[in-house]
Amino acid sequence: MNPSSQANAGFQRAATKFKQSIPKTLWDQFAYDSNSLSSLNAEIKAIQKSHGEKGSLRNMARLGKFIEAMTQFGKVIEVFVNASEFVCFVWGPMKFLLGVAKTHLDTFDKLLNAYDQIGSAIPGHLLYKDMFREHQNLKVILEDYYSDVLQFHAEALKVFGRSS
Repeated sequence: MNPSSQANAGFQRAATKFKQSIPKTLWDQFAYDSNSLSSLNAEIKAIQKSHGEKGSLRNMARLGKFIEAMTQFGKVIEVFVNASEFVCFVWGPMKFLLGVAKTHLDTFDKLLNAYDQIGSAIPGHLLYKDMFREHQNLKVILEDYYSDVLQFHAEALKVFGRSS
């Protein structure tokens, strides 16, 4: 097995584990191409507008670190795989969770804080892109980040599934 197909297998394992932990309807929803960063940004803007009209603006900038980290992550994993196949399972659940939580401001703030903390904990992947390209055995680090983010989303989806 060549390094590229090995990396694909690692990311695929994480995606399959995520798939098995959520309802099929959500998996199908997240797998569509419409779960892109631009789609997520449109949802964030719509939430900000809605909150602004109600006089309940939140500090949505807390999403910035996570979005930047995952954007860089997508660019770096292109060394190994077709990134769009996998990052849709980052953007789609995030878009869904924000959409569900937006009407429950305390919960929404907790979700924003969680994304802020995760984004702060993930290093800037672009700084290491060449290193990952040259030392493809380091792909396991990227697989672990991806798996951890999907695990967070799976757990958050369980919580929001009970409350919605």
